[in-house]
Amino acid sequence: MIDLYNAVQHSLRHNVPLRSNLTVHEMRVLKEFLDLLVQFFPFQKESHKDDIERLSDWLNHRISENSEIGITIYDQALKLYNALPAEQEYVKCKGSSSEFRGYPCALWSLFHTLTVAEFKLLLNTQGKHKVLFVMRDFIRTFFTCANCADEFWKMSAELIENNNSLTIPRSSVLWLWRAHNKVNKRLQCDLTEDPQYPKMEYPKQSYCATCLDEKSQWIESNVFRHLLAYYSAENIEKNENSATSERLHSSSVIFIFIVLLSFV
Repeated sequence: MIDLYNAVQHSLRHNVPLRSNLTVHEMRVLKEFLDLLVQFFPFQKESHKDDIERLSDWLNHRISENSEIGITIYDQALKLYNALPAEQEYVKCKGSSSEFRGYPCALWSLFHTLTVAEFKLLLNTQGKHKVLFVMRDFIRTFFTCANCADEFWKMSAELIENNNSLTIPRSSVLWLWRAHNKVNKRLQCDLTEDPQYPKMEYPKQSYCATCLDEKSQWIESNVFRHLLAYYSAENIEKNENSATSERLHSSSVIFIFIVLLSFV
């Protein structure tokens, strides 16, 4: 859960304040993002959800006044209504150095998690897909890499142009998976690529042995089942604990090796 909370905190505390004022449009986009979190984010505490709801209500009041606000006013509200855990060291999204992975990786994880939560809701209701639309608007408005935001906007144009692209509950989960793989392919050998974590299509066969057929073509029904399990709230916690244990084990091995060398 650390990476997901980091994605939220970094968005609210770093990306949003990178402007002197918040326009009414920007406040609407931010409120839609917060409302999405209230509905689908796997909060560890109910009080965390309550804080996001209060911040959303505050934004709603400001939007009703139909005028932009200074960013200092937003900062004050954030201090008042945001008691989420402070940003910590990334776990699954930790890069080989601070310039790699981190927030962009965590933001992808966040929206994958939200599409999975949305799927579970749509199974039992006649609701409409909204995670991808909110994601598209949020990235275009607040993501600091303008080129990345434009590329994602172009990719997501099909969601608007093709009304049949999100016809069944699992559509958003698979659309985002395809989009993420397209981005990874485009960024292979890019300067932003972490040399220790090269961009590749997900999931690797070691993660999901049944996701590819004998011709190395995706079996989407199996991919979907994998995504549903991997991005469930319960599994995210388990994955982070596993990653932390592996890192501690690696650190211990390195430490022991250094100690042994000192006696040589």
